[in-house]
Order: sequence, then C-alpha cells, then structure tokens
Amino acid sequence: MAGLILFTLIAAYIILSIIVISKVYKKTKKIKNIFIALLIMTLIPTGDVIVGYPIYKYLSSKKAGVHVYETVNDVKGFYVGQKSNASEPHQPYKWYKFIDYKEKESGKYYRSYWLTNNTSKLCISPVDKASRYNKAFAEGRCIAKEEISENELSRWKVVEEHINHKVIPLVHIRKVTTMQIIDRETNTVMGQTDDYIYGQGWLLGVISWVGTGSRNWTSYLGHDFYHKRELLQRTLTPIEEK
Repeated sequence: MAGLILFTLIAAYIILSIIVISKVYKKTKKIKNIFIALLIMTLIPTGDVIVGYPIYKYLSSKKAGVHVYETVNDVKGFYVGQKSNASEPHQPYKWYKFIDYKEKESGKYYRSYWLTNNTSKLCISPVDKASRYNKAFAEGRCIAKEEISENELSRWKVVEEHINHKVIPLVHIRKVTTMQIIDRETNTVMGQTDDYIYGQGWLLGVISWVGTGSRNWTSYLGHDFYHKRELLQRTLTPIEEK
C-alpha cells in the first residue's frame, strides 16, 4: 500500500511536469525555455536537499556530539530534577554514589543511594520480583530513599530533556540538545550533548515517511547513551574508589 502511494505521487508529479513544460514550449516556442522549465520542475522537489544536505552533513560531523566547558573532579552525585514515586527505586548512575531529586507527587526532595543493609528503614522494597533490583535486595543490598532539604541538594544538575534550537528553518535543520550539566550556583552550562536533525525536504521526506513513518535524519541517533555517559564522566568526574 505504501509503495503504491509513493508510486502514485511520483507519477503525478512527472505528469504535472510534462504538462507544465509542454505549455511553456507552446507559449514561447523556444527550446531554451524547455530546459529552464525542466530545471525549475526538478529543483522544486530537490532544491532544499541540494542546499540543506551538505550543511546537515557538515554540522553533524563537525558540530554534533559531546561538548565539555568545565570539569569538576571527585563528584559523588548530582541533582536530576523531578522524578515520580511510581517509578521507584531511582537508582544512582553507575560510578556515582547518589542522585538527588524532587518527588513529583509530594514536592519533597530526596537522596537515593545504595546500602549494604536491606533492613534499614530507608530501604525501598522491590515491587517487581523479576527485576534486577529484587535480586540485589535478596542479596542484602537496597536503594535508600532519604529525605533532604533543598539546601542539601547537589550543586550539579543533570538535565535529560530534548531542547530544540532552530538552525536553518528554510532547509529544515535544527539542533537538539539531549543532555545538559548545569552548575546550579552560577546557573552556567558545564557541558552538553548536541545532535542535528534534518527534515529532508518534502520529496525525500515523503519517501522516508511512506517507508518508515519518520521524516527525520539524525547525526548520531542510536549512540545517545554513550554520548551521555561520556559527558557525565568528562564533566562530573566521579570520585575514585579506594
């Protein structure tokens, strides 16, 4: 069905182009105008790609990726913003001791960290028996949920939200910041990961949409996890185990 739709669209445009070129020739009787009309009908679906794709390739190869502006050593943990208690326990990131967060439902602040004693009152009991956390709990470990004041929150904040920036709207190129690390005291960005997304233009966009349901290309989609890990370790260097 998708192939039939695509074939119909292409066929319709070719027929339209033939009609337009024929009318131009009949009206002007000049061969050069046929080539001008052919060029225009060719550039209508492809012009934005001819201009946009090279720009996209440059940005995705030279500008996308991990950008570190400041590094802090011996970091034990950081603030991650709002979290829901429905998705507890909130496990600290690997290599770090804790995460701080604001509970969505109560508005209170909590620190989440691993304990080697699962009998503590701070421990979160496992809900899903098939989860890895349930296995860790059975081995005597647990994730603690300790209430803290806002003043006790970590100075460092990790934001994992997609922030869109228009770069060249005419050719459908935009930058997406997928992660930021912020110094909460100075409100400055210490590092971020950037991706570039290209909307492909209407012709390639339609072909892509018919085939995959998506109109976008990205510069490193699928490697996001590794870029975020690299950003964390290069910006907030975790404290070394002794």
